[in-house]
Amino acid sequence: MTLWRWVTAGAALAALAACEGRERVRPVEEFFAEAAGPVRAGAAQAPREGASKGPALNPQARAAYERARTEHQQGKVAAMQSSLEEAVRYQPDFTEAWYNLGACRANRALQSIRADDEAAALEFFRTAVEAKRKAQGLMEQGVWFVYLTESEQGQVREDVDSALEDADEVMEDEAALLQAMRLWADLP
Repeated sequence: MTLWRWVTAGAALAALAACEGRERVRPVEEFFAEAAGPVRAGAAQAPREGASKGPALNPQARAAYERARTEHQQGKVAAMQSSLEEAVRYQPDFTEAWYNLGACRANRALQSIRADDEAAALEFFRTAVEAKRKAQGLMEQGVWFVYLTESEQGQVREDVDSALEDADEVMEDEAALLQAMRLWADLP
């Protein structure tokens, strides 16, 4: 079951929780689409109830992140990845962008496995782990720009901690990882 936890980052965790009869854990896509709320280039995000004000976000990083959110809604995964990579170039401590970049790259791994490109699938998966680790380190430092409520941050921390729990072990067995990705990619 360890492999299932990592197959699609947050989305696989939700499936695993359902299989084990635990309470459903919200997949990262729901956070990306809903929890962040609108982030406008050059404008401060309106604080949500229960949210504290986050640090200032580089305007170019904010614009790239907002573009990635739009691309996510349009199903443009490759473009979304590029926009998130741009966001972290402008703001290297952008926790939420790193977090979503990890999920995006995990989704790209599944796309690659569906296209029978094992090398690309493994590389996307490896870079997904790297992005999640970067996000985890920033979370440990308390760096947040978009997810400002304790509830949002707690859910993201839970997702990342669970996803990274056995990441090294999962990556050591490439054949099993590829098989797990194939199985997950074939699910409806």
